[in-house]
Amino acid sequence: MHAIKGKTVLFIGVVILAISPSLPLPDKLIASSMVVHMLFQLPMAIFAGVLCASLLHHSSLLNTQHFAVFASCWLWAYFSILFWLLPVNLDKVLVDQNWDILKLCSLFLAGIFFKNLFHSNSIIKLFFIGSLAMMLLFMGFYYQQTETRLCSGYLLDAQQNTGVGLTLFGFILIGFFIVQFRKDSQH
Repeated sequence: MHAIKGKTVLFIGVVILAISPSLPLPDKLIASSMVVHMLFQLPMAIFAGVLCASLLHHSSLLNTQHFAVFASCWLWAYFSILFWLLPVNLDKVLVDQNWDILKLCSLFLAGIFFKNLFHSNSIIKLFFIGSLAMMLLFMGFYYQQTETRLCSGYLLDAQQNTGVGLTLFGFILIGFFIVQFRKDSQH
């Protein structure tokens, strides 16, 4: 019972952290910092979805034993993350609040699906983690190396700093990939 209360408090805290940069007063933080936008708010929205799925784990949101359901979850999580890594979509978020709401909702749902993916076949799960890590590494490298401002709402320095963070996230995911692979191979 205490574990559920603790998860609930953590979930509420993460949701507040994910939403707060989009609120009227702190939205200047997102407008001024690409690092906060991409390396803080986006992962927090995904993490809030993962926590929500953990809280609802006992009722099992989706049966990922069916390949069609699993593939749909995987595609949603993968493409929603990819969608919000594209600079043009970040620019839209800065000028239209509806895009910001869409961003938060789609990434929250991706987090729910992401949590459910970990109850699936090991090989497919590892493929998902590996492809997500490679996408983050590629985007991070591209953000760092390009001489052109990709997001019109952010300066080139912010873009390059974000690229370093995305690369770091990619390497963290690879580390997670290795730990997950070892854990799955031991079972």
